[in-house]
Amino acid sequence: MPRPVALLVVASVLLAGLGSPAGGTHPDEGLYLQAAREMHDRGDWLTPTVDGRPDFTKPPLLYWAMGASFALFGETLWAARLPVALAALALVWVTGRLARRVAGPEAEPVAILVLGTCLGLLRYSRVDLMDVPLALALAVGIAACWRVSEGDSRRARYVAGCWSPHSPGSPAPR
Repeated sequence: MPRPVALLVVASVLLAGLGSPAGGTHPDEGLYLQAAREMHDRGDWLTPTVDGRPDFTKPPLLYWAMGASFALFGETLWAARLPVALAALALVWVTGRLARRVAGPEAEPVAILVLGTCLGLLRYSRVDLMDVPLALALAVGIAACWRVSEGDSRRARYVAGCWSPHSPGSPAPR
């Protein structure tokens, strides 16, 4: 099965019924929804608030993504959950790319389908929580570290956080 077909299968599963409360909820989802809605409504993208009180318990990237989705699609449950679902789709793509590097091209669609239909990912990609975006950030870091271990590009060193002025391939000091 080619990679685009595997990604299409996973995308159709992840996005089906995304805006429906019947798709599942989580006790913490209301907190994130409220913080993103308040940021969007106030136009204050620096201070997340819940019920008008500052709330810095979580990093704001997901709130910003949800606010951008609200601006594009309106303040709906579907728009709020879309960034997490897209992060899940990116996570399966990154995992597939890593499987391709490690085990060859035939492993990529298998990895995409295995992770993309995993019960945990399906559950947490349908609610507004930080888990899937965090998993995506970790997967990107791991993939970058793998590329660095293979002697890959300077950009991978930046992403992996292991670039220094004395790294191989760095410009000579002046």
